[in-house]
Amino acid sequence: MKTITMFLFTVLFTTSISAQIMPASDWDALLIMALMANDWPKAHELSGKHLKKHESDTSGAVARLRYMYLYSLAGLVGTHQVERSAALKKAKKLEGKAIEMPSHPVEEKCMFNCIWYSTDADSSESGKTLRTVSTNETATYIHAFESYQFVHNIDLKLLKGKMIALGGKLSTVELQGQFLSAFRIVVRDTYYSIDE
Repeated sequence: MKTITMFLFTVLFTTSISAQIMPASDWDALLIMALMANDWPKAHELSGKHLKKHESDTSGAVARLRYMYLYSLAGLVGTHQVERSAALKKAKKLEGKAIEMPSHPVEEKCMFNCIWYSTDADSSESGKTLRTVSTNETATYIHAFESYQFVHNIDLKLLKGKMIALGGKLSTVELQGQFLSAFRIVVRDTYYSIDE
């Protein structure tokens, strides 16, 4: 959760720098507070409102906002506050659009809210795909199983132990599980940025 909190504050300050694209006043402080408090209905309402207002914007700020929207929607699914079919219908509207996740640490072996990579030499994804499992702060429910696919191999040695943000085009989003539902998302044409 600390990682997500840091990301949200970074978004808040970044958008104030790029005010000509999306004014900082549009990043309602209530959205940031709702996400930090796991207030999924409020976070989903506010992120949806901001997305609607800026749907033609192609900036990185909107890609991060889409992730917040998807993350809050996953929170609603995980806490059974929305019907599965309604949630999937909303999530599907983001397919083909850019999203960007908050920074997470890159590790070779980890469980939740961190990025890992395949070291299986026989895998066609080895060196091209990074994954994460996003959860709520206490890891009592899973928001999403996320797969970020690069076009070319990436040098994993450069990323290990770093904090990175991943983004790209949301290729597919599905819901899996019945009682304990979580999104499975695939992002293609992935890029990363390293937090220094």
